[in-house]
Formats: sequence, C-alpha cells, structure tokens
Amino acid sequence: TTEPAYKIMLNRLYIPITFNGELVSWQGRAVSDAVLPKYFNCPGTSKSRMLYNYDRAREQPYGVVVEGVPSVWRVGASAVCLFGKTMSLWQQITIATTWAGKPIVLMLDYDAKREMEQATALLQARGADVRPVYLPDSRDPADYATEEIQALISRVL
Repeated sequence: TTEPAYKIMLNRLYIPITFNGELVSWQGRAVSDAVLPKYFNCPGTSKSRMLYNYDRAREQPYGVVVEGVPSVWRVGASAVCLFGKTMSLWQQITIATTWAGKPIVLMLDYDAKREMEQATALLQARGADVRPVYLPDSRDPADYATEEIQALISRVL
C-alpha cells in the first residue's frame, strides 16, 4: 500500500495562503478537536512572513488583524491573520505600510492582552492608526457571530 505524501492532512481543511497573487504556502486545519495537532503548516513555511487574506484585505478601507484563519473567516474581507499571538517585524512593516492613513483594528484572542499592548505600541511607533479591541469575554473572534464581531469593530471605527 502507498501512503499519501502528507498523511497528516487527512481530516483537515486545506487553506491556501497567497501573497500578491502568488501561492506562498498552505495550512491544514483539523476538522475535529480530536485531531492533533490542530494546525499543520506546509514544511519550510515561515509564518512570520505571511498574512492570510492579505490580497483581499489590502483593498478594504480599514484592516483588522487577528490571530488565526477561522477568525479571518468570521470577520470577513478586511481581516488578516498573524498565525499566532505575536507580530513579526515583517508583519509590522507590511501592516503599517499597507494601511497607512487608514484605521487598523487589532483584535487578538481574549488571552492575548500583553501581546495586544505590545502590537499596538509597535504599530503606533510606525505611525499606524491602531484601534485595539479587547474582547469582553473569554471567546476568540471566531467564536462570535459575524454580526457581533462587526459591531465590536464598528464601535472603534
């Protein structure tokens, strides 16, 4: 019998990651909490040099920065994700220059208060108009209904 090259991708969503119209990587997201690890990234991927949904989000009147792909799906066209709680130098520069003169809503998961403060300061130091949204309860952006998350964003815009 022959095993698939990426057997770990079985029972996972395939999430292509593009940048400037080019496929730069992919991520596999488990469809069940019983499947571990929850996320699997293309081998050799540098998450610190990617922003999921960048090509679509950069065309919007404001940007929303979240941690993970499911949160982008919940927020919509204006969102990009960092693939984690921390923002790399490349991500800082890309976000600050892409949305120069436009608001940037920062909405990390509920347990990332320190990372939110740090990312806000880093982006503001680059002249960005950062509008942090601290989630009011112990949910991630992906756990909210789209209408709820959009209401939280509208309040800071």
